[in-house]
Amino acid sequence: MKKLIDEDPVYLHSYSMGNGFPEVREIIAKSYRDNYKFPASADNVFITSGAAGAIKASINAVVAPDEEIILITPYFAEYYM
Repeated sequence: MKKLIDEDPVYLHSYSMGNGFPEVREIIAKSYRDNYKFPASADNVFITSGAAGAIKASINAVVAPDEEIILITPYFAEYYM
């Protein structure tokens, strides 16, 4: 408790960057390089805080702005482009 009380409240209670902390992304990329021989870098890693954000990022990665996709309802409003 003492350690948490002394922690910077902005650091302790703030959101991470949109795609995750760079240090964490690099650790994940290193794991892929070491374990799977996949040439990943931290720039190839995108961390989300939940499934909705991950699905939205995946949709954006593979669908061009002028393409049409079919969504099955119910879906999160975030998926709608």
